[in-house]
Amino acid sequence: MLDKSRFLHSFVETTLNGEEVVIDGTLNAIMNKDGYYTFRHIKPLTKISNQTLQEDMEKYLYKIKEFSPEVYFVFRDEIIRDFEKNDELFNIKR
Repeated sequence: MLDKSRFLHSFVETTLNGEEVVIDGTLNAIMNKDGYYTFRHIKPLTKISNQTLQEDMEKYLYKIKEFSPEVYFVFRDEIIRDFEKNDELFNIKR
């Protein structure tokens, strides 16, 4: 039933020894990216690069004391869009 089921799941894509792989902590596995996408029937909702994550952390997330990573990973685009609407709140010099 896995090919008919849909659920949220996070994993890391990277390159190891010149090969694109996926690191999945839940499965405790490192797999070839194409094989992982085929095997798990992956349809990404969003992708967040390491650089984007770092920029978001420096600009917004470090200034918010409690923030759920799970919420960020799923709703990143919506959250940052709202933060940008209120950018003056994050630019206060202390």
